Amino acid sequence: MRYGWGILLICALLAGCAGAPKQVTRGSELATWIEDAGRYHQSLLPNHPDRLDQILFISDEMRKVINREFGGFRKRQSIDRLATWLIDPDGHGMTYQLGANLTPVESYKEQRGNCISFTILLYTLARELDVELRFNEVDLPDEWGMGDDENHLVLYRHVNAVYRIGTRTNIYDLALENYDRRYPQRAISEQKAVAMLHNNRAIDAFKLDDLEQAFHYLRLAVNLAPDYSDLYANLGVFFKRKGQFQLAEQAFLYSLQLDKYSTIAASSLERFYRESGQVRKAERFAKRARFARQQNPYYQYGLAKKEFAEQSYSAARKSVKRAKRLHAGDDRFFELSARIEQQLGNYRQALRELEKAHQLSNELEDRNRYFAMAEEVAQLLQDEEQRRTERRQSDINIEIIRPSSGVWR
Repeated sequence: MRYGWGILLICALLAGCAGAPKQVTRGSELATWIEDAGRYHQSLLPNHPDRLDQILFISDEMRKVINREFGGFRKRQSIDRLATWLIDPDGHGMTYQLGANLTPVESYKEQRGNCISFTILLYTLARELDVELRFNEVDLPDEWGMGDDENHLVLYRHVNAVYRIGTRTNIYDLALENYDRRYPQRAISEQKAVAMLHNNRAIDAFKLDDLEQAFHYLRLAVNLAPDYSDLYANLGVFFKRKGQFQLAEQAFLYSLQLDKYSTIAASSLERFYRESGQVRKAERFAKRARFARQQNPYYQYGLAKKEFAEQSYSAARKSVKRAKRLHAGDDRFFELSARIEQQLGNYRQALRELEKAHQLSNELEDRNRYFAMAEEVAQLLQDEEQRRTERRQSDINIEIIRPSSGVWR
């Protein structure tokens, strides 16, 4: 996929979710490794470029430019102008590059970045203008379930920046084609955002067979985000490559413990056990992978669309109901549900589904389409009720005539 770039400013309601942190088994090899990772970060020299405070550092030159160009505006105006200027060809002229896992100083200097490096850059520059942005992680449907091939570690996690003022939420996104406000998303800490950058840099090193450098970045990432599930799936692949099979198994298991719906972790465990001849365990985690896939609302939505196209309306109804139960924030789920109910002749329910789709949508074009669909369904409902009324009236008016005498001729 070739990602485009752009700045997106919309009103959105972002739902965050946080669960209780899991605990790795004390005394295990993985627990010891995690403790060592924490000490490793602390052992870095104060001016080491990969320390958190150094990652979030900007140069004096950057500071002067930002304050000169955007320091005289209100907060919302300043961040809007800054975000636009960064990618405007007549401004700073940054371009999108998928593999540009760069620090803010590097990204600014080289005028390129991907979603995570651009967002960290914007975050650090906004602080200079006294604007507090938040990091926002977005679940992309096409990426859910990626990483099944052990040679391709998880890389693509979409991140953008959020600025809230009053009831309005502005979202700034370099890769506009990746983002849709309807996708599940959540606020994350600056520590996790930087951990994601380290994770990506570890993958870059891994691809170059530079295991020492990958080891360096993985330890930094674990220290900053010890409950980041994808990170442990990556660690499992790293340990497996190093021949540390017990650590690999523990990392995969811990990844699944952190996120029981992770198809990445479950599929990795299935392969791990199958390759080691542990067939029963492999089959158990194959089932877990299938179960995890079933918990993906966009998998259920895609299944419902396929069943709808095949005119299997009852099956499609079940699938779209699962999608809505898993994620009730996407108006497209309710639009499809309305189409299914219409085909089944349940016009009142179809209208309720369209009303919900209309409420969820922020796009004028979509809202107009839902309104037009509702008018069409309302007409079908009116026609059906008219036919029922006519049938009832006909039943009342029918006279059953029986011959009283005589012979029929």
